[in-house]
This record gives sequence, C-alpha cells and structure tokens, in this order.
Amino acid sequence: MAHLHGMINSTAACKSPGKYLKFVSSLFIALLGAMCCSSCGGGGGPSSPGPPVSDYVYQVPAQLNDGWLVSSLETEGVVAPSLTNMMNAISSEGHDAFLRNILVIKNNRLVFEEYFGGTHVDTLSHLQSATKSIVSAVYGIAETNGIVGSTDNSLFSYFPEYQHLSNVDKEAIQVQHVLTMTPGLDWNENSAPTFDTQNDNIAAYDSNNYIEYVLQKDLVNTPGTDWNYNSGCPMILAGIIRNQSGVHLDEFGDEYLFQPLGITQRRWEYQSDGLPLATGGLWIRARDAAKIGQLFLDGGLWNGQQVISADWVDRSLTAHTSARSGVDYGYLWWTQERVSHRLWLAAGYGGQLIILVPESDVTIVINANYTRDTSETGQRESNIWNLLTTYILPAI
Repeated sequence: MAHLHGMINSTAACKSPGKYLKFVSSLFIALLGAMCCSSCGGGGGPSSPGPPVSDYVYQVPAQLNDGWLVSSLETEGVVAPSLTNMMNAISSEGHDAFLRNILVIKNNRLVFEEYFGGTHVDTLSHLQSATKSIVSAVYGIAETNGIVGSTDNSLFSYFPEYQHLSNVDKEAIQVQHVLTMTPGLDWNENSAPTFDTQNDNIAAYDSNNYIEYVLQKDLVNTPGTDWNYNSGCPMILAGIIRNQSGVHLDEFGDEYLFQPLGITQRRWEYQSDGLPLATGGLWIRARDAAKIGQLFLDGGLWNGQQVISADWVDRSLTAHTSARSGVDYGYLWWTQERVSHRLWLAAGYGGQLIILVPESDVTIVINANYTRDTSETGQRESNIWNLLTTYILPAI
C-alpha cells in the first residue's frame, strides 16, 4: 500500500483533482470486512471513553429553508445520552481533529447535526467513492425516463465508437453487470499499489480516455458471476448518459436529481476530456448528502415528489452479489448487518458515509478529512466505525 503524506483539505483537493483524491478501494473493502467480522458485538469501540475534555450540550438543529424539518432527539425516540457520550468521547480522544460532520435524521426529521474543525452547514465535503451511489441514482432516473434503455442491454450497444474493442464474449456484458461491478473484465484495483499505475484506476485516469481504457480490457470471467471492485463501472455509466442524453452526468444530475431535492451547491471534478469523475469526484453539503439517503429510504420520494422510481430504489437496495463474506452489493450500494441493524451504505475513502437504517427510519451522514497516508486514513475510518457501533446505532 502506498504512503503519500499530506492532508488534503477541501481547497487543496479542488486545485489538484484526479487520481490522488480517491481510490483506496482495497483498504476500504478490507475495513468493510472488518466491520462485518465484529457485527455481533459493539464493534470494538471504547467502552469507557474516559473523562471528557468538555461537557457537550445538545442543541436541536437549526430550521433552515432547505427542505428539512427539524426535531429533537427525545421527540423522535433517539437515546440522547448516547450521543452526548459520543461527543464527549470525540473531544477527549481527539477525533474532532479529522471529523468534518455527523448528521442523524430520524422519521424524516433532522435531529442531530454537528460540525468540526471550522466546517459549517454550507461547507462542501468530498464524497469520494460515495459518489458512485449517487451516479446510480442519476442513471436510474435516466432509465425511468426512457433515455438509456434497459439494464439488460449490451454494454457495447451504447458505444459504437468502440465496437472494435468488442468481441462475441464481451457482447455478453450488460449494463446491470456494470451496476453491480460484475462485468468480468480484467481489472486490478484491490491488490495493486493505491497510487501506482499498476492500479487500473490510476492507469485509466492517466490515459485521458477512461472509457476506452475500460472497454479495451480483456474478459476474464463470465459477466454477472464474480464481483470485483472496479471504479471504471460508474465512468461507463457516465459515458452512457452522455451518449444517450447529449449532456454530461453533472448537467443531467442537476436537472433531474439535485434540483428536485433543492440541492444548489455542488462541485464536480473532471477527467481531462470533460467527463465528470463518476468514480468519486462529487462535493456537496452534508445536509444535501442526507437528502440522497432519505430519498432512497423513502422509496424515491422527496416532499411528495417521485424523484426516483420506487422500482429503481428497490433494485438498487437489493443484494445482487456478494462483495466478500457478510458484505453484499446492489446497484453501486453496499449492504451489511451491523449491531443488529441492516445497513445500506454509500461509502468512500476516509470515512465518507451515507448510511440508511430502514427498520429504524434513520439516515446518518458522516464526513471526515483524509490523508494520502492510507494507514493513517484507515485508522480514522476505524475510529468512525467505532463511534457508529458504540454510540449512534445503539441510540436509534
């Protein structure tokens, strides 16, 4: 695993978009496995956080004109002392040095909202690979509107300019295989050094034609049979949206997803050819990330409007394939059981999380700063999951 030092804050990352801002998939998947291994217990979090540096005082989130209703923890049945203990633990253990925000929504009401390190309600955070789940949402809208056709369609039918890269076997790759990361292509993103061109994600970015790089890869497994983490999959979906609609993913998403949700502040990073980095290049506010989660939790509805079809939400949050023991994968969404809760996750490097807890009607959003030191960032991710399993999930 590569170790490239230096914190990437939102300003520096915006000025230096691309391959170094994402993609520590092997570390991330390993952490998902570690989460699963301790799912029957409390997750290894601190049972006694020690004396707090300061006593936290809870406040109901501010009621803003952004589409969210607010309420108190007590009113919505969340165990308030548990979250108070969490905030004191964050302070005493120094986690506020890397955390950016923690939000909890229950019963469609924002009940907990805290920011750290100088961030605030209008701060944009880099979603990293959690972007992939939002790409799936945009693609689902395109399918429902008849723009991209069926997920049963052959992948190469959308790219006549690359027909020379196809063959009889590769014609069997369908869009649904891309959505579930089971296209069967020869792709090494898990075991190769994170920031090295041996990593296909980095090599694809450096090629300046990500889609061509993906499509020219050999077929090594029968499509639909073997899951393999592949950041090329959401880039392919972005290419299909561009070819079928005539506009890029970011423009299409603005009109059909973000505008109905009242999301007006966002930032994308781009490939040199202008294609938005569907791999992990989206920056949005924490409250707006929570809207995406609540949208899926409510079957595609937001304030009475069907933004995404209920059918697409159901297909997205169905486990189509196993990513590893105890961790399954839908349409660019993860799922696993944790502390007796079934969770659906949009997740990205460094602890960027949109978590759905359907049986509790809860959405959780966490963002954190990350570094190019994958070991340090991995420890931060582990700390975040300890907070979740020790304090948040038991409280809801």
